[in-house]
Amino acid sequence: MKKVIIIFVCIIVALIAGIGSMFVFQLCPPQGPWPTPPWCVYYQKVEPYQYQELDYITEKFEKTNKELVFGVGTMDIWGNPHLWIDLGEDATKSVKPTLKRIADIGGELFYITDFVILQNNGNILIPTKKQAPFHYNIKQKELSNIVKEARKNNLKVMMIINLADTEDEVMGYLESAEKAGNEREASIARKYAEFIEKNIGLSTKNIFKNFTKADWDRIFDRWKEIMIYEAKKAENAGVDYLIISPEDCVFQYYTSPEYQSEKYKEIASEIKKYYNGKIGIEGRSLSFLTSIDINYIDFVVVGFNPNGEPETKEIFGNVEENLDSIEQAWSKFFSKEEWRKLKDKETYLLVTLPSYDGALRKGWIEPGRIYTNLHRDFKEQALGYEGMFRVLYKQDVPLTGIISYGYWWNDRLYPETPNLRNDLSHSIRSKDAEHVFYKWSRIFK
Repeated sequence: MKKVIIIFVCIIVALIAGIGSMFVFQLCPPQGPWPTPPWCVYYQKVEPYQYQELDYITEKFEKTNKELVFGVGTMDIWGNPHLWIDLGEDATKSVKPTLKRIADIGGELFYITDFVILQNNGNILIPTKKQAPFHYNIKQKELSNIVKEARKNNLKVMMIINLADTEDEVMGYLESAEKAGNEREASIARKYAEFIEKNIGLSTKNIFKNFTKADWDRIFDRWKEIMIYEAKKAENAGVDYLIISPEDCVFQYYTSPEYQSEKYKEIASEIKKYYNGKIGIEGRSLSFLTSIDINYIDFVVVGFNPNGEPETKEIFGNVEENLDSIEQAWSKFFSKEEWRKLKDKETYLLVTLPSYDGALRKGWIEPGRIYTNLHRDFKEQALGYEGMFRVLYKQDVPLTGIISYGYWWNDRLYPETPNLRNDLSHSIRSKDAEHVFYKWSRIFK
């Protein structure tokens, strides 16, 4: 009996010593049915891209002398890309392989999002990892590393500073979890809502609703401070393009075009003291970008969502899942008079086209939600991209480039990501649309 106890104690000591050594030297065991140490993240690995022809897209096109920049924007949350739901993934660990893959599929421009957060007192916070582990502000060292890796892959870098609404993210996930009857995820969301309430302040809904001009002057003064901070960081890192308008909590919904023109002119003028790259504005609609003064900026980014502004919604509202119908819709979209007003400006289309059945008509869905009534449809997304590229190939559209937005940080898709239906979202990674993107990047000059 004594010998058995001694053997058992020796085994326990050996296990503890072994685990301790693995921790100290960051060693990882092979994958298997046993628990994975928390410092081992196997699924950060990115497989090399391999092009595949799609049997439902057969028409061939000759190379063209038309120039079109092919851009890719990654999933916008820096740090843990699953909001507060930790699945062991971290965008900071995926930069090198993902930028290489973007270059491998034909990307020439990398679009990255940095975050600041709207607080419920109307302030804008530059969040740390401790305050907001799900989308903290990119550090100078991290941004410099991103640009360094981009240069290795011959990618230019475009950066937007997004203004996040924590209430929308947390409560949106909570509501979808409750609707799906998923109490486990709902309880996680409730706990994180408490964390956000304590560290940032949760209730931001309709915060701009009763803003006076004095309130707007104050928030734009703060936004200018933020942009100076970001411009210095961008200059030090070597970022090529800097967008000075936020993508979320967009001010265009609340303020007049004239007021915004005045404020963005002030911001652009100020940051030119610190930043030598190109300065641009992004908008969710053509009508917004053509209603403000854009003479003082270098480029514009037009957001595309089939279910976005009324005219676009009407164009894509009855589109069918076949190339003739899709091409006709894109042709109408690119024939809008507003495009002519942008003909002398460097212009990019930010494409958010999800991969669920009906996405060509219904458009955007928020990735950080639980969906029980949607079904993946990689073919519909691929046809959407194919139709767009065919129109750009055949027609003269005053467009400098397209940016496929929401590219996932690694190869994993649902059901490997059980808490996030990234198989339904606008990422083209590991989907049929990625092959369409690659093919057309070889056709355009």
